[in-house]
Amino acid sequence: MKKIEFNEEFFFVHPHGLYLEGAQMALPGLRFIVDRPGLNSTAALLQDARTQAELPAGARLLLMKPAPKIEFLAREHGWRLVSVSSELNRRFENKLTIGTGFAQANLPSLQFEVSRPKDLSWEDVLERLGTKLVVQTERGHAGSGSYLIDSEDEWKRLVVGQGDYETKLMPFVEGETWTLNACVTHYGTLVSRPFLQLQNLPWCGADNPLTTCGNWHKEIEDGLAFEIMKHAERFGDEMHRASYRGWFGLDVLVQGEEIKGFIECNPRLTASTGIFTRLQVEAGQTPLLTLHVLELLGCDYELDLLLEQEKLNQGFEEYHIVLRNGSAEPIVCPEPEPQAGVEMISRKPGTPIPPGEPYALAVAKQPFSLSPTH
Repeated sequence: MKKIEFNEEFFFVHPHGLYLEGAQMALPGLRFIVDRPGLNSTAALLQDARTQAELPAGARLLLMKPAPKIEFLAREHGWRLVSVSSELNRRFENKLTIGTGFAQANLPSLQFEVSRPKDLSWEDVLERLGTKLVVQTERGHAGSGSYLIDSEDEWKRLVVGQGDYETKLMPFVEGETWTLNACVTHYGTLVSRPFLQLQNLPWCGADNPLTTCGNWHKEIEDGLAFEIMKHAERFGDEMHRASYRGWFGLDVLVQGEEIKGFIECNPRLTASTGIFTRLQVEAGQTPLLTLHVLELLGCDYELDLLLEQEKLNQGFEEYHIVLRNGSAEPIVCPEPEPQAGVEMISRKPGTPIPPGEPYALAVAKQPFSLSPTH
C-alpha cells in the first residue's frame, strides 16, 4: 500500500504541547502555539491578539477538545477546525449518558444511576450503592471530574460542592483500567491493542486516586485483548452511524481476565496521541492521527484496513507518566533531570505551571520510578 503523507501546515493551539509531542512525525507541518502565561485554555489563547496575528485566514487548527466558544472564534476569524463538532463530542463524552450508550451498543457496562447528591442521604447511598462508590461529573479530563467516596464525611463534602448538579454514581468495583486508541474512518474502525492506564502514582503530583498519571503498554492475554478490541470496533461503528469521524479513546475496567464494563469514551484526541503517533511511525504503521486529519478534512485516500489492523494487533512496548504540579500554588517548570533509560519531554524551563497542570512526560520502554523531588 502506498504510504500516506501529509505535509500541509497545521496549528496546535493549547496551554501546553506535551500531549502532541511526537505528532510532528505524522504531520511535519504541525506548529505549536503554547505556553503563554495566564492563558490556560485553547479558547483563551485564540482570543489573544498574538495568537490571532500568527494564524492566517483559513488556518487549520488541530484541537484536543472542541467547544462552542472555539467554534465561534473559528467562524469569526475564518479558521478551519480539524475536529468533530462540539455537539457530537458531547454526545459521546457525556459521562452521565455514555453508560446507556454502551449498553445500547451491547458493550459490557457497569451499574450506575444519575442523581443530584443533595437528593440522597448517606443512608440512601449505602442502601443503593454500597459503602464505596465512584462519582463522576458530566465532563472532566484525566480523572479531574471523578471522586472516590467511602465515608459519610466525604459524601457531605461532595454534597456541598456538587449537590445541585446531576452526577453519575457507581458502586466501586475492584480492577484495572485499560484504555485504547481508535479511529473511525469511512473504511471502518481501527483499534489499538489495549494498554494499562496508570493511576495514583506518588510522583505524578496528583492527590486524587482516580487521576490518570500515564500509560503502560503492558502485556495482555490475546483473548482478552481481542475481546476488548472487538467491542471497541463495534462501538466505533455505532459512532460512524452518528456521522462521527476520527480519533477516539475508550476506557474499560478489567478484573483478572474478565471485562467488568466500559467506563467512558473520549471522542477526540487523547493525552497519549503524541507518544502513540511516534510509536506508530517507528513501527511503520499508518498513524491514526494521519487518518484522523484526512477524515475530518474530507480527503480522498487509500487504506488497507485489514493490514493496518493486523499491525495494531501487535501492540507496543512503552511506559510513560505525566508529571504535574501537585502543589496548591503555581510553580516554575524545572529543568529536566536526566535518568538512565528515561526520556524526559518537558515544557520550556521557567514556564509558570498552574496547580494540577502537567510540566513534563517521562517515557521509557519499561516501568520505572522517579525520585520524590519530582
